Amino acid sequence: MSQIFTHQQRRGKLVEIVTTSGAQDPNKRRFDIAERKGRGHPDSIADHLAYEFSLRYSQWCEDRVGRILNHWVDKTTCVGARARVGYGEVDIVDPIRILLIGKITRTFGKVDVPLERLLHDAVQEVFETVLTREAQDHYSIEILNTAGIAVDHDHSFYEPGPNDDNEAIRRGIVANDTMLAVGHSSRSYLLDLAETIETSFSNSHEAVGTDVKLMLTRSGNTVNVVAAVPVIPERVRNRNDYLTVLQVAEASTREALRPQLDKSSLKLGHLQINTKDRHGGAYLAPFGSSLGKGDVGAVGRGNRTFGGIEPYSSWTAEAPAGKNPLSHGGRIYPRVCTAIARYLGGELGQYVDVGIHARNGDDLHDPALVIVRLSDQDGAAPAHIRALVEEAVRTMTAEHIDPERYGSRNSADELPA
Repeated sequence: MSQIFTHQQRRGKLVEIVTTSGAQDPNKRRFDIAERKGRGHPDSIADHLAYEFSLRYSQWCEDRVGRILNHWVDKTTCVGARARVGYGEVDIVDPIRILLIGKITRTFGKVDVPLERLLHDAVQEVFETVLTREAQDHYSIEILNTAGIAVDHDHSFYEPGPNDDNEAIRRGIVANDTMLAVGHSSRSYLLDLAETIETSFSNSHEAVGTDVKLMLTRSGNTVNVVAAVPVIPERVRNRNDYLTVLQVAEASTREALRPQLDKSSLKLGHLQINTKDRHGGAYLAPFGSSLGKGDVGAVGRGNRTFGGIEPYSSWTAEAPAGKNPLSHGGRIYPRVCTAIARYLGGELGQYVDVGIHARNGDDLHDPALVIVRLSDQDGAAPAHIRALVEEAVRTMTAEHIDPERYGSRNSADELPA
């Protein structure tokens, strides 16, 4: 049974709140499944680049003009290099192509924003973090900027200047889209294990890259793992070297998993690595990523905000990376949902998931609908739960949305864990 009630936010608008049962703790399911894409996966790199560019753009704007200008680059795509790869050798025929795609304010009055430099700096930062040094010599950038003028905002929203009416700008900073965000009170055992496995593989041997992709399934208390583990081709001379690297990586990962499995009363079934390696095949990845051999990455196709992809838990297709930290509900509300869910989960001692639905043009403090699902709720929410939900919605929206900044208090919000 569901209970629907309204709550008056501090700006006077009534926000509809639904409390209902149906939240399912993933750790209490008989069967569960989770996927995680490592830091060097092309989709993860696309997310990281879009986020890093937005962060650098926002910081430049705040330093130079005193406020963050309108932008979103959440369609950014990384097109992989064309390469000839063998044991001990790589020939890069065509470089990685970074396509920054979206709407970006180019100027503030007569001041040009250095978009190309900001993007180059972002690429260098990300590549240095997740790829081998050679990747920094093999990429090109292209900015596909579609920003223009429209009638749904004051002209200063798109072509701002020092003499703009700040009140008109403030009125223009509203929810940019109709959307739904979700958050959970806790992560599943599988995602915690996946993070440990990814880290262990990546750190196990100097020849192992960062594009570790994992699929974990749990049936009862038995966890099975399928892993794609990239090996950097210049660091192995032949197939024997390659197999030795994988053996070392597997042993290291099994050892790293032992205490975590014991703590959660789980056991490891099979750990299968590079299942495509048949008839002499090998997963050799220039720069430590399949981006070095032609794979393509796009924002929003990687891990969700909670660090993985869990098809049996609530999730949406919203991609926070590259969204404007001022007005994009897809970047702001996942943080608010997670904060509300964690607060309620701690207070109530049960698993909680939260959804926030916003309409295009809504005040960010006053979303259209907040959905709170509880795992241990059969009937209508008693008064004390209703009071907790109202308090959580009020305090968490205020904490994460600052009206003086016209948006997220923390523009440097983290990438998926």
